[in-house]
This record gives sequence, structure tokens and C-alpha cells, in this order.
Amino acid sequence: MSAFVTLSPRWLEKAKDVGARRFAYARQQGYQNQGGLDPDPMYDRIGAVGEAAVAKHFGEKWHQSVGKIDEPDVGRDIEVRTRSVYARNRNLYARPKDHDDRPYVLVHTVQGAEGVWLIGWRFAAEVKETGQWDEHSKRWYASPPYRPLYELEQRIREQNTPPHAMVHTCIVCGAYAMHGRGVALLKGREGTWYCGTHKPD
Repeated sequence: MSAFVTLSPRWLEKAKDVGARRFAYARQQGYQNQGGLDPDPMYDRIGAVGEAAVAKHFGEKWHQSVGKIDEPDVGRDIEVRTRSVYARNRNLYARPKDHDDRPYVLVHTVQGAEGVWLIGWRFAAEVKETGQWDEHSKRWYASPPYRPLYELEQRIREQNTPPHAMVHTCIVCGAYAMHGRGVALLKGREGTWYCGTHKPD
């Protein structure tokens, strides 16, 4: 199941700034676009928007890294692949040096839309094993279906939940919930809990 995520103007501006800084750093270092495309700050900006949306959906930290290639995009080990719906190939991809054991989330953007679509995810090893190699871009592209987002939410919960911790479920769908509203445990109020998909804005 995919999820539509909207970002506030403040977060969109932050993504624009992160993308601009990444583009400037890449030009300074003389890096070439790994996808075989001409250098364009738009690609860095779109990538940053996708990362911000994934961080919001899963309630994880967006690292906003510039020049730190081995640092994950979001949380402990989440990587993000953002593709325009107008791209020649919109599928999830992996590069030869991508970390096999990290989850890679596919995000689709539409020009002029108020948000982005989180499509699904796979481990890089799965993309390399089942995907089709593209010599031009030096990537494997894996077609759908992808792993559902709730499986990644479950994985994050297992990573972040200490033993004997209280676990909450979404009031809408029953999935693991990371976003609470009206919580005041010292006053005996557990509040209402939502998963990333059904979290109120």
C-alpha cells in the first residue's frame, strides 16, 4: 500500500536548500551524475524532497547530509530513491556500491502536486538480484511489486523499541503506530495513536 505525503512550505524550502548545497558540493568536487544525466540542481532538490517525505512518514530523522556518502538518508539505515512520474524508468533502482542490507524506499513526484507518493521498498540486495541491469545508467531497475510500507514500519519499531516497551497500534488500520495525539501518561491518558499513513496533518 502506497502513501501520499504532503510537506509544509518550510520543509519544502529546507529541501530546496539541501538540494542546492548538494549540487554545489558535487560541482566543487567534480562529480558526475551517476545516472548519465546532465548536471541539474533539480535532481538534487527532488531527491531532498523525497527524503524529507520519508522521514515525516516514518517519524525518523532526516540527516540532510552533504558530502557524507555512507550516511543513510533517513533514520538508522533507510535510503531513498525519488523518481519523477515522467522519468523514462520510474522503477526502484540500486547501484553496484549500494549497501545490500539497507532498505531503499521508492518515492514518486508529480510536478505541481502538493506532496509525493511513497510507493514501496526493497533491500538493495533484492533489487540487484531481481532487477534488470541498465548499462547506460549503471543501475539495476526492479519492477513492482515492492515490499509494503507497513513492513518497514515494523522493522523500524523492532529497531527502536526496547524490551518490555509499550507498543501502540493505529486507531484507523491497526498497524504499528508511531504518532500519538493527546498523550499524557503521567495523567493516565494514553491518547490516540496513528501510523504514518493515517497520521493527521
